[in-house]
Amino acid sequence: MGDFKFNGSLYGLEAPSETLDVVAGGTATVAIGDLVRIDDGNAGYVKKCANGDTNTLCLEKVWLAVSASDETASADGTVKAMTCPYMRLLGTVTTPANLLQALINTRVTLDVSAGTQKIDENHTTNGFMRIKRPVGGASCFDTTNGYDTEVVVNEAVS
Repeated sequence: MGDFKFNGSLYGLEAPSETLDVVAGGTATVAIGDLVRIDDGNAGYVKKCANGDTNTLCLEKVWLAVSASDETASADGTVKAMTCPYMRLLGTVTTPANLLQALINTRVTLDVSAGTQKIDENHTTNGFMRIKRPVGGASCFDTTNGYDTEVVVNEAVS
């Protein structure tokens, strides 16, 4: 299971799912809850977002996988994924104690280790997702475990 959960959109927009193509070469490389993006090396395909992906690769559209991909080493496959503008996602941060530094509205990237995607709250250069203020303010961040930190994807960079 991936590390992100759908939490609506900023403006109540629907997030329809669609079936996307995944190129052969790996085996079921995308899990439910993984973030996926356009595969810059294979036109017409998507792939799991990688460590340090920036807004130049991910800002136009990021999807949240709602099925596992089914590609194999020798056959292309598909993954079912959802997306919408201003999509809100819940994820886990790499270093929870850093949330105490009020990172609200900071654009951040991913930290991917052993296939697990986490919010890299320390990597703020060219981030494609924005940490959103939790209900109740910064004191409501989970600074012990870093769970359920809300980020917004698929929004214009201002």
